[in-house]
Amino acid sequence: MTASNFKIAYQGAPGAFSHAASKILSERYLKQADCELIGMRSFSQVFAAAQNDARTYACLPIDNSSIGSISDNYDLLWDAKLRLLAQYCMPIHHQLLGIEGSKIEQITEVYSHPAALEQCRKLFQRFPRMQEHPFFDTAAASRMIKEKGSVELAAIGSELAAREYGLIVLSPNIEDYPHNQTRFVLVGKAEHAKAPQSFPLRFSFGMEGGRDLNALTALAPLLGDYVQFKKIESRPNPATPWEYRLFIDLLVLKGHSDRSSASGTETVEGAGKSLEEQIKALIPHSRFFGSYNDYTAS
Repeated sequence: MTASNFKIAYQGAPGAFSHAASKILSERYLKQADCELIGMRSFSQVFAAAQNDARTYACLPIDNSSIGSISDNYDLLWDAKLRLLAQYCMPIHHQLLGIEGSKIEQITEVYSHPAALEQCRKLFQRFPRMQEHPFFDTAAASRMIKEKGSVELAAIGSELAAREYGLIVLSPNIEDYPHNQTRFVLVGKAEHAKAPQSFPLRFSFGMEGGRDLNALTALAPLLGDYVQFKKIESRPNPATPWEYRLFIDLLVLKGHSDRSSASGTETVEGAGKSLEEQIKALIPHSRFFGSYNDYTAS
C-alpha cells in the first residue's frame, strides 16, 4: 500500500484548525502532499473512521496551552485500539469573522466550537452584548454565518476559514493569550507506526489508578535524567465510580548509556522499545499508546 492510498479523517469542515493540522502531518509524517482529507462532525466519528478502515488515519486535538486537555479525545483514545504516531503543536490565532459589510458594533451573536469560545473569553468581556453560541466546528460555524447572510452574526475561526467562505475579519487575533497553541496527534493502527527518527521522542502510556499508582511512583527513580515526565492526565473510569485512568506522557531525551548498541549509544527505536518493556514489567496492566516524534519544527 503506497502513501497515496491513505486518508486522514479530522473533526470539522475545510478551513478548520484540524484541517490545517491534517495537511501538515500528511506532508511531514506521511511525506504526502495530496493525501485525501475527510472532515467529520464528531471526534467519535473520526476515531471510528481510523478503526474501521486500515487506510485511514485520524488527526485530533488533544491539548491546548490555554484551556488544557480535550478530555473527550483522551476517553476515546482509551477505548480505541489505535496508536499515537506523531504530534504537531500549532499556533492558534482566532479571528472574529463576519459577512462583507458587517461591523463589529453590529454583532449580537457569535458562533464557534466550545473550545474556541473558551479561548476568547476577553472578547465577550469587551462586548457584553455578544451572545456566544456553541457550534460543532469553527469552520462549519463560519460557513453557517456566510449562508445566513446577517450582519448581526459572527463566527470565531481561522484566517483559512475566512478565505474558504468569503468572510471578512472584524477583529484579528482575539485569543486571550498570544502564544495560544493546540497539540494535535496523528492516530492510526499499529501497523502504520514508523519508528521514531530522532531524539527527543515522546512516549505515551496509560494505566488504571489505585494499586498501579504506587508502581508509577516507583518508576520515576528508574528513568534517570534522560527521561522527563511531561504530563499526567486523570480521567474517570465510567465503569467504576471513583476510579480513574491515567494517561502519562514522557519525553525521552537520549538513549540510556547502559543499553548501548554497536554504534556506542542506544538507538532511538531501541530507547522506545526498552522503555516499553521496563514499564510493562513494573506495571503489567499498563497500556502502550505509542512512541513518536514531534513534527512541529520539521
